[in-house]
Amino acid sequence: MNKNNMSSVTLVKDEGITLIEVLIVVAIFVVVLSLCVLMLFGANKESRDLKRSSDIGVLRSSMSAVKVQFGSYLEAGCNPGAVAACSDGTLANVMQTINNFRDPVGGPLCVVDCSDTCEYSFNEGMTEDSYEVLFYLEKGIGNYPESGCYSLTENGVAPR
Repeated sequence: MNKNNMSSVTLVKDEGITLIEVLIVVAIFVVVLSLCVLMLFGANKESRDLKRSSDIGVLRSSMSAVKVQFGSYLEAGCNPGAVAACSDGTLANVMQTINNFRDPVGGPLCVVDCSDTCEYSFNEGMTEDSYEVLFYLEKGIGNYPESGCYSLTENGVAPR
């Protein structure tokens, strides 16, 4: 071929889509779908942790109200175990939704196993001046950036 004839040569593609093109489109779709699923999964953990953080804030305020009004955390009337079971003392009067006060996922009591999602639980050893409630964060949120077991006491929240 000479130089003049090269300019007139055009490449013609057959009609239709090749198998390679289909595979590339499918691969891109799978990658995008996987990213979306991972983002939604992380968002679910974050939203559940947000609810836990809110619940613990309500419980902390309610326990403080019991201490201020009655002079002792023991007046809350709570035994070691599920926070939701604490329905016979003054805490139930201060916090009327206590019967529905449960972890969004559930699980065993945190005092039994706090290595994964678990029910908010009062620990043993409540006194007039102290208490401890255990709860679990799946991802971490705000001031509590790590997943794991946390402890609410009269002094605030800390990793356990």
